[in-house]
Amino acid sequence: LWGVWLARRMGAPRAVQIRMLGNVALDAAGGAVPVLGDLFDLAFRAHVRNRTLLERWLAAPDKVGRASTLGLVAVLAAVVAVLGLTLTLAVIAIRGIAGLLTGTP
Repeated sequence: LWGVWLARRMGAPRAVQIRMLGNVALDAAGGAVPVLGDLFDLAFRAHVRNRTLLERWLAAPDKVGRASTLGLVAVLAAVVAVLGLTLTLAVIAIRGIAGLLTGTP
């Protein structure tokens, strides 16, 4: 989280900071899986990604800030879509089970 703190002190936009936090969170979640998490940690390297993101922001603040905002919107839309699909499938499953238990289709 040191890199995120530095980005905040340097005045990086919220979208860049959130992307950096997302990298840290993904690294922590992936690293929590026994054995495979170690391999994930070797491949993902959140701190390297965050440093690169911060360096790109310093070189082209408007471009990286805008791209980060669009990326966050896309991720949020994907999460909403996955949650909606999950909810829809859960409702279909519950209706199917209820139909089996009551004998009605």
